[in-house]
Amino acid sequence: MPVRTVVTLWPLFFGLSLIGLAVGVQGSLLGFRAELEGFRSSLIGILMSAYYAGFLVGALLAPRLIVSVGPIRTFGAVSALASITILVHASFVEPLTWAAMRFLTGFAFSSIFVVSESWLNQAASNENRGQILSIYMVIQLAGVTAGQFMLNLADPAGFALFILISVMVSFAAIPILMAVMATPPAEESHRVSIAHLWRRAPMGVIGIVLVQLCTSVVFGMGAVYGAMSGMDVSEVASFMGAMMAGAMFLQWPLGQKSGQVDRRWVIGFSAIVAVVFAVLASQQREAGPWL
Repeated sequence: MPVRTVVTLWPLFFGLSLIGLAVGVQGSLLGFRAELEGFRSSLIGILMSAYYAGFLVGALLAPRLIVSVGPIRTFGAVSALASITILVHASFVEPLTWAAMRFLTGFAFSSIFVVSESWLNQAASNENRGQILSIYMVIQLAGVTAGQFMLNLADPAGFALFILISVMVSFAAIPILMAVMATPPAEESHRVSIAHLWRRAPMGVIGIVLVQLCTSVVFGMGAVYGAMSGMDVSEVASFMGAMMAGAMFLQWPLGQKSGQVDRRWVIGFSAIVAVVFAVLASQQREAGPWL
């Protein structure tokens, strides 16, 4: 990859690493805190799911915002929104308020990722696009993984972690907005229907739906499961961090293998391995290295 490209993109990668940290610690913090506050499990599931509803809306509306006001203003606005919503969580510990803030948080983070990926796509060439996107995914997953262990920095029942997340999101916007990067041209996005995707890649559509069902359970309720199982804060952090670390470290080998053999075999083998280890994990009654 050309040195000039690396120099140009480092502010974006640095900012996204902070966003990854914020995403990682925020999801686990809210799940753990909701259990501490005595929210019902069904209610926690609903309010944690609100994040993904907002994420979906962000994916649909962000391209229109970029066309209307430009990527820089869009990024600045949604970064401010993400920073504000986490502080509202700390100030109003109430399920309906949390659900609304989770929705807005999902919208904000989704929009941040859409803008960031459009910048990366603009900076990439056909020769280095794969490398740039691989770095992007590793940085994002590394941030999410490290974010789990930030639960150990302060008491989840207090204000400090909420304030820290807000500071990280706000600080992440500074290098990105001040960086000298070519902004992608404002173009009207072309909608791609699910039916079109199904005709082109039915296995991909099925895989995405099923894996996101599983991922949303892990992100949304993993910390709640840990807290209900009697884990302390450090054990919940390790439990969640281990799953995120697996996603990060296996990105590259699975990506390499999918370019060498039929991707359906890679998906199928990965699914079988996931089932085996999920069953083994369900048999562990105590937090520890095996879990």
